[in-house]
Amino acid sequence: MTFEELRLLLNFQLNNQFLLTLILIGQPELRDKVVKIPQLDSRISIRYHLKPLDIKETAQYILFRLKIAGMQRNIFTKEAIEKIHEYTGGVPRKVNNTCDLSLLVGFSKKIELIDSKIIQQLIDDAK
Repeated sequence: MTFEELRLLLNFQLNNQFLLTLILIGQPELRDKVVKIPQLDSRISIRYHLKPLDIKETAQYILFRLKIAGMQRNIFTKEAIEKIHEYTGGVPRKVNNTCDLSLLVGFSKKIELIDSKIIQQLIDDAK
């Protein structure tokens, strides 16, 4: 389905009520594409753009995800979290990937605490 088809579907109303609610979720490039179609852009009533996390938010995000996964304590050192934030720029998806890989490495090496050396190893291996 194209953006033009979505725009046309958004035109349908019944008794002054819209028949379709559209939620668009995507990368920043999606916003750029929608803006290029003024008729579609004008139909978007609510917008939210997730910005990269700062260092404090990154730490809170990592701890939250550990807690949701059932972990009762933090297993990332402060330096590891700083390195993760520096490497990922605070982009949640990249934070997730980096943390997932570091946990896999930690598990394979039977390490109980993820430190900055493990994160640096992942960064070096990614190059």
